[in-house]
Amino acid sequence: MRVLVLASVLAASAAHRAWKPPTRYSHYNRSPYFGAAAGAWQSPAGYSEYNPAPYFGGAGGAWQSPAGYSEYNLAPYFGNAGTWQPYKENFEFDRSPLFEREFDPFAAEFPSCRGSRQSPINLDPSSSPAREFEPFFFLRYQQIPDAESITNTGHSVEVKLISRNLPEVSGGNLGATYKFDQYHLHWGAEDSRGSEHTIDNFRFPMELHLVHHNTKYASFNASLEHRDGVAVLGVLFVISELDNPLLQPLIDHLMSITEAGQEDIAVDLYPLASLLPRDLSRFYRYHGSLTTPMCNEVVTWTIFDDYVPVSDAQMARLRSLMDTEGDPLLNNFRPNQLLNGRTVYRSFLY
Repeated sequence: MRVLVLASVLAASAAHRAWKPPTRYSHYNRSPYFGAAAGAWQSPAGYSEYNPAPYFGGAGGAWQSPAGYSEYNLAPYFGNAGTWQPYKENFEFDRSPLFEREFDPFAAEFPSCRGSRQSPINLDPSSSPAREFEPFFFLRYQQIPDAESITNTGHSVEVKLISRNLPEVSGGNLGATYKFDQYHLHWGAEDSRGSEHTIDNFRFPMELHLVHHNTKYASFNASLEHRDGVAVLGVLFVISELDNPLLQPLIDHLMSITEAGQEDIAVDLYPLASLLPRDLSRFYRYHGSLTTPMCNEVVTWTIFDDYVPVSDAQMARLRSLMDTEGDPLLNNFRPNQLLNGRTVYRSFLY
């Protein structure tokens, strides 16, 4: 592994590296994503314009291991496997207005949520060393699934693909191939909060988690026993003046799952690639945990530094959902956890 030691470049560009909170996403352009007449989703040309196609193989969609892939060693990050506890479905977020880092209800109730490698965390660009990363390789991320199940779990909206062959991600110094399991959302009662991760202590209105498990383990539950078991891609959202058309099919289905436990089957959603930000080369990387009980410390986190738009109207639809108690499903995010000596890397200079 090579750590970028570019002191002179970094010093010269210090003024450009000062992170600023994003403003409203008012320049969202539908044309790169949609065709002219029918509005069918199209993969735009050029990776810099959002397209992960350079990382896909040919007709079969196979990917190739990038140079140095086999040399990536997780040992510096993972110690001996700790005591494993299964994922717990029944838990409650503290959704009070004062819910921030003052009190963590999970740590109070579950001993496994008091570990030293917990998530989420605050991402500090100024203290995160830059490092070279291999490009991500996505398999079947651009394929439209046969169908998707959308569930109001009472603490989030969870989407699972109904498909014989699930998408996979590798590269990006993940050290393995990870198979997609589900994605879910975290949001707040207002735009000033909602995301689990923060950047320079700025909290975004919503955060998407694309959850994958290591393919060398038989299932997601089996992967929870291993420190390299899970990889999560985190996507942060900013408020847009216009609806995000790639999110709208999901938003429309929320009307069918307003109550906890309700499920809807969708056949009109877009590929997983449509949920990713345009620039996949800028991200933060660290090793942490699930953000819900049992808070297993088995996750390789990737939080993209580019953002995806969501409109006020779309956020309002999410905020109309109900939790298991029949109350509004809001503020379903965990407060920031301590780093406890961990290193957070970034893939960009500024």
